Amino acid sequence: MFSKATNAAMASFMIVLFSSSVYSQEAAVEPPGQSAEAATPPANRKRAKLFPDDVPGLQNFAIEAYQNGEYMRFVQANIKLREQRPYEQQYMIGMVIGSALLGKQTTAYNYMHIMQQQGLSYDFNVSDDSESIRGTEVYDYLNGLLIEAGKPVGEAREAFTLPATSVHPETISWDDSRGRFLVGSIETGDVMAISPGGEVEVLLEATDENGLLAITGIAVDEKNKRLWISSAGVPGFVGLKPQQLGRGALFEFDLASLALVRRYEIPADGLLHVPGSLVITPAGDVYFIDRTVPMVFRKLASSDAIEPYMASKDLTALKDLALSDSGEILYLADGAMGIMVVDLVKSTSAMLSAPDSLNLGSISGLMYSEDSLVMMQNGITPQRIMRLNLSPDGKSINEVSPLAIALPFFDAPAYGTVVDGAAFYFANGNQPGQTGEPEQTLVLKTPLILSEPIVPPDYRKFESDKAAKEGKSNN
Repeated sequence: MFSKATNAAMASFMIVLFSSSVYSQEAAVEPPGQSAEAATPPANRKRAKLFPDDVPGLQNFAIEAYQNGEYMRFVQANIKLREQRPYEQQYMIGMVIGSALLGKQTTAYNYMHIMQQQGLSYDFNVSDDSESIRGTEVYDYLNGLLIEAGKPVGEAREAFTLPATSVHPETISWDDSRGRFLVGSIETGDVMAISPGGEVEVLLEATDENGLLAITGIAVDEKNKRLWISSAGVPGFVGLKPQQLGRGALFEFDLASLALVRRYEIPADGLLHVPGSLVITPAGDVYFIDRTVPMVFRKLASSDAIEPYMASKDLTALKDLALSDSGEILYLADGAMGIMVVDLVKSTSAMLSAPDSLNLGSISGLMYSEDSLVMMQNGITPQRIMRLNLSPDGKSINEVSPLAIALPFFDAPAYGTVVDGAAFYFANGNQPGQTGEPEQTLVLKTPLILSEPIVPPDYRKFESDKAAKEGKSNN
């Protein structure tokens, strides 16, 4: 059976994710360059080919192999999981643990180094399964850096706190015409206007007349004086009727009077839809994601209906989206696969080109500001806010700048908006408190340019070791 610590780390294997096609290849256990099949004894090769193709099946296969002491099969399952989900932290941990159980120190250290370079944090001392790789200078160095990566660093301060009655807010936008933040609630279907000082006013309520349900996206079109809202029938919405489950719509309101201009239903196709975050191009076209089906819908300014814009087999579940200032490039944040870049002019798409040292998994919010993307991640350790400085064409990352990491405020930070050079976002992920009662949601403010840049743990250790050596030599 699992050790206590490993059991906790591997529990997330049971999470059911959408499967997707393999798009990368992972090296097998050492020696380098040896394939997973070649590393398998001939008598077992037929069995090794019978791995499930889907992520949930591979997760269960990995757990069963571990429990049965079949550690080579456990590692092979993790290799295949990494091929399909290259950013998932638990599969990297699985590779370290599996390699340690096979006595493969070099491979274990390699994956520890990959985790360290991606800024991930984990203490392998808590797992009994890592005993075979401990006690070396390399292990102590890497594990120390992995622990150090989980310590708080960066900048954030409280902007305001939402009232306890505002349950499960999942979208925030800035309304310059009112000088207010607009926040939407999943549970009540309210749209609130909140001053920078925290004063709250309910602008809109879900009623039978306007047809609003859970509020899942808000965008302000100052140019055309419109307020756009995406709304969905989800179980968290109070008073949800059975026939409303999985139904979604886009709502167009007059920005000043808040009069309903029109409601645009997602065409019925037999699928459950949850429209989410939305953006508006300079031409007045509206694009929004579907959180249950990995699709993007749009409502053109010249049209009176919603239409499917794109879907991709490379996506699993869309979390958020952002739009370049030119309105020509759309960025789609996928919970497992990273960021897809969609050229709205050329109608082409590709995954955002990123350095190997950047982990793009578990994105919980995405914003665009001044040729950069601001990314929140709450499903990895540590939770963090990162600024990704883009190339001139907007399709690759030139530089990565951490903004806030593992701060005490963070409890699944998610969704945000950029105002005057700072990101405003939900700090505590819109979850109920420990008692199950509504917990007040804290909105944090983090500047996009820090007063002091964050120095990675390995550089900090290098400088401290260097200073210590200089001190000894001076003595």
